[in-house]
Amino acid sequence: MVNLQVATALEAIVDLIVVDQKFERGDYLGEQKLVTALNSKGGPTKDTTRGIVREALASLQAKGYLDREPGKGYRIPSYDEDELMDTINSRRRMERAAINTLTADKVGKKELSGHVITDLRYYVSTIQDSIEQLKNLDGSRGRARSSLISKAVRADIHFHRNVLAAAGHREDSRYADRLIWIIILHYPGIIDDYETMNGINR
Repeated sequence: MVNLQVATALEAIVDLIVVDQKFERGDYLGEQKLVTALNSKGGPTKDTTRGIVREALASLQAKGYLDREPGKGYRIPSYDEDELMDTINSRRRMERAAINTLTADKVGKKELSGHVITDLRYYVSTIQDSIEQLKNLDGSRGRARSSLISKAVRADIHFHRNVLAAAGHREDSRYADRLIWIIILHYPGIIDDYETMNGINR
């Protein structure tokens, strides 16, 4: 079980990679460099230690977000164009299969009621609310913007994961995390796309 400090560091490391873009694909993540970066962010990560970072990196690697190379450490995945297209197509196939399962007669309304629908609505609402708040930042590119984008990206990931899980594709939902992560890593513009697609002015 990941404790609160490790979970906080884990999310902050993801933000450093995806939202703040402090690291590039293929980069190795040195523990001390991350400690310095997290402490400088202040807030809940201001007292982050190497031990906490080490646990967070191990957890990210277990989730498929990082690769680990013996003697070198943890590395941000880097795919070539063909590998990336394979990843995108794999995600499409999994989600198409999940949607087919959800719309089949064998999945009744009762199974999709309650917390499943509530969770999916929550994630959609979170994305919409984050986008609305981004529209009102008047061109700010500071911490508030980063926080809102991070929130929207996480909600998007959770939405797709829960669609797969709701269809009974739990193994796929765990694998999908890796696929979604790879896609986000290889499209740095995805952050700006959230704004462009929704008419957000910077």
